[in-house]
Order: sequence, then C-alpha cells, then structure tokens
Amino acid sequence: MDNRYLSRDELLDCFSLENLAGITKDNLVSTDSYNETVLKKRFDEYSQTNKALLVMCAINVAVLGAGGRQFGKIKINQDVYDITSIFDNSKILYNRVPNEKYDEDTLTARRLVRLLRFQIQEFIQKEKRPSYLWLKYTTDEEKQKFLQHYSICFPGGEHLVRNKEEINLLVLVYSKLDAKFKTNFLDRLKRVLIARNLMVPGIA
Repeated sequence: MDNRYLSRDELLDCFSLENLAGITKDNLVSTDSYNETVLKKRFDEYSQTNKALLVMCAINVAVLGAGGRQFGKIKINQDVYDITSIFDNSKILYNRVPNEKYDEDTLTARRLVRLLRFQIQEFIQKEKRPSYLWLKYTTDEEKQKFLQHYSICFPGGEHLVRNKEEINLLVLVYSKLDAKFKTNFLDRLKRVLIARNLMVPGIA
C-alpha cells in the first residue's frame, strides 16, 4: 500500500470542523482591496471639471487602449490634454508593477476604468464606437455573432458581463490577445468571473 496518500477518514482525523464552533464563511478575509464605495467617495471629491476629464480619460483608455504603456491624449472642446498629466494632477497611479497591492482608497488607471465601466459602455452605445478589442480581435463572422454584446467588449467589461454569450465574447478576444502578445489576460478574466460567481473554479 502506498502510504504517501491518506484516506479521507485519516485526513479528517487530524482536525474536526466541529472544533471550529461559530466559524462561518464570514470569517474568511479576502485579499481583494477593491472597494467601490470607498473609490466612489474618492472620485466624488474631485471637481466637476476634473471628473469630466477623468471620465474622458477612462473612455479613451478603454476604447483606444494604452499600448506600450502610452495613454495618449484627450480633447474637450478645442483643448487637448495629456492623459498622464491628468493622472498625475489627480493622483491616479498608472504603469505600476503588475499585481501590486493598493489601499482601498487608491485610484489607479485600471480601477478608474472599472469604476466608470457603465459610463464607458454608455459612450460606446451612444457613439456607436466599439473598443479596439472588438475591432482588432474579432473577425467579421464573430462580429455578426456577438453584435448585440459589442458594448461590453472593452478592458473592464468583464465587470459588466451577465450571461454566457458575453462571457464567450471576452474569452474569445482575450484568448487572441494572449496568443499574440504572450500575456495572461484570460487568467485575469477567469478570476473576475469566479469572484462574480459566473464561473466555477477549475471549469473553463
């Protein structure tokens, strides 16, 4: 008999859950520091002018992308603004180390896009201007198939998806993106879907 592996009874014998009286799922502490209530309060502290600039920055990043860690510019009326300058002035962090941990009230470029995801989706629908993910990473046939879901196809859209079709669309585009650039966006997508109870861990 291979004694490297123990039976269920042998493993349960080392400690019984009955000894954890009063312990429930509420005792689990997540390492996720993203708190929309706190971040919205932080965003509400900006002036209306600054909010308008930050919303346009978020839309620009989500729709046009930030390739090569470059964020580009936005234009409001006839005025052109450098996005990184707006981020710096507003104390929005960007181009940081991957998987860096932040305090609950820290706004980053990614958190900003996530916080303003409904505004981004509304812009895409109103202006009929799809994101670069939709334009570059879906074929004509795929565009026809997923047409009614195009407004969730942007970085941050994973926090909007509600059904299998929308999930399939994002899995499709992120798979292509990862294959082209050797990135891990699909893994991140799956983690978000699992956290939102839209995907079971270990099941693609």
